Amino acid sequence: MNSSEKHEPFRSLILITTPKLAHKASELFEKGAVPVQYEWNAVGTAPSEIIDILGLGSPDRTVLICMLPK
Repeated sequence: MNSSEKHEPFRSLILITTPKLAHKASELFEKGAVPVQYEWNAVGTAPSEIIDILGLGSPDRTVLICMLPK
């Protein structure tokens, strides 16, 4: 690698959403030529009573991480 070559800086995008919306987000990323680096299922940390009060539904979540040019 030549020291005169410049590298474009990157930023990471972390998206935490429901599994249904994660599928839609993946499709949008694909259309924008942004590869999803990691995707995994997670469970929310809030007690179920709080989730019910806030109307958030299931605590199931999907986490997506992408690297984007700055």
